[in-house]
Amino acid sequence: MLDIALIREKPDWVKEQISKLYDEAALARIDKILKLDAGRREIRTKTETAQAARNTAQAARETAQVERETAQVERDAERAGRLAAEAEVARLREQLIRMQQD
Repeated sequence: MLDIALIREKPDWVKEQISKLYDEAALARIDKILKLDAGRREIRTKTETAQAARNTAQAARETAQVERETAQVERDAERAGRLAAEAEVARLREQLIRMQQD
């Protein structure tokens, strides 16, 4: 059995060695193997590129979600601060009213 790396690296040498066997079918299979291997490698590259794009898009979605959640927390904190300030103002007004009544 021939190693695909050897066929890729030295296709002419492999063909030369197979031609010594006088097996034309085997010789033709080397070209077929090279063609299929090139196609497989191209598909693999496209798959990896698509996966990388998918991962990048997912990361962007996750980042956007974190940003939305952070903004909501900031809005909630601001609202809580306003409510606390309003409650303090109301408490102080009541205290002032009581002081004026006494």
